[in-house]
Amino acid sequence: MADIDITTANRIKSIIADQLGVSPEEVIDNARLADDLGADSLEIAQIVIVIEEEFGIEVQNDVAENLVTVADAIDFVNAAVKEQGSSAKPA
Repeated sequence: MADIDITTANRIKSIIADQLGVSPEEVIDNARLADDLGADSLEIAQIVIVIEEEFGIEVQNDVAENLVTVADAIDFVNAAVKEQGSSAKPA
C-alpha cells in the first residue's frame, strides 16, 4: 500500500509542477502552493480540477480552500482514493 501512496504523491507533485510551470524539485511536501510556489487562486482551482480528473474524485470547495501545502493535497487524495476503494462494491 505504501507504494501506491508514493505513486499518488509523485503524480500529484507532477500535476502541480506542470500546472505552475515550476521545477519538480521545488514541489516538496511542505511547499505552500501560494506562498512558496507562487500559485494564485485560479491556478489552485486548475490544480484541483486536474487532480479530480486524474484520480476520479471530487474535491469540495471547502476542502480545496484548505489545501495549503503539497502535503495537504497528497493527504487528501490518498484518503479520498482509499475511501473510494473501500466503498467500491464487487461486480
